[in-house]
Amino acid sequence: MNKSNEDDNYSRKWMEIDRALFPDKELMKNLSAPEFKALTLLVNSLINAKKCTVNEGVISVNYNEKVSIHLHIMETISRNLRDVDFNIVPFWTPHLQVTAKCRIDPNRPPLDVCIRPGDEQLPLLDSAFAFVMMAESDFIRMPETLTNAIEDLTLSEEALERKLALGRIDGVILQERRRSRRLRDIIIEQQEIVEQRALLFDFECHQSRIDNLTWRQLLEEHHRDLTPTSLLQEMISEYRIKLIGGLE
Repeated sequence: MNKSNEDDNYSRKWMEIDRALFPDKELMKNLSAPEFKALTLLVNSLINAKKCTVNEGVISVNYNEKVSIHLHIMETISRNLRDVDFNIVPFWTPHLQVTAKCRIDPNRPPLDVCIRPGDEQLPLLDSAFAFVMMAESDFIRMPETLTNAIEDLTLSEEALERKLALGRIDGVILQERRRSRRLRDIIIEQQEIVEQRALLFDFECHQSRIDNLTWRQLLEEHHRDLTPTSLLQEMISEYRIKLIGGLE
């Protein structure tokens, strides 16, 4: 095959992948410049892919004979654009929309998987490119969320439901423990505030008393109480020293 035919074949594959990734060209128009740059890498990786396929905005790959993984490019990008447009960025963490499906039971509902990018400042299509590279390299360094989903698909639906139920119970217990810790911390903080106010009140009372002492009475009290045994006594001693001028 000469170079011209190779170029034509490559261009044809590029257009096929491009259309398969973004069947909705209106959505594609909303991509930022960095996303378009990342799209170039993604399309090129899919042209050369041996395991990943793409159709109707979804990149698919068989993990093994029982599980397949699907990256929903259209949904990932459209949801990110929509949430940014509605100015709810503080409540939105960019992530890849992925599902894990059971190949031996097509009627079994797929499991949703959230894969967050390593760097949230990078375009999501960069993360999609990384996903394809991971899939092509037999899922080396697979995200924990995806590992968990694959493991869950090896369970029967009944066993998975029991696991999820136990997880919900553990979540309630954990939430209750956190609530108890917060309540305990609040009580301790309030108690410390009360004790601090009581200490300041007692100190102010002693200040008033000391201010009314004669010089002789002040010296006698100071020499009598040279070894404070509490924080209040230390504060009183320091106040007397301040009045005496450092004399022992």
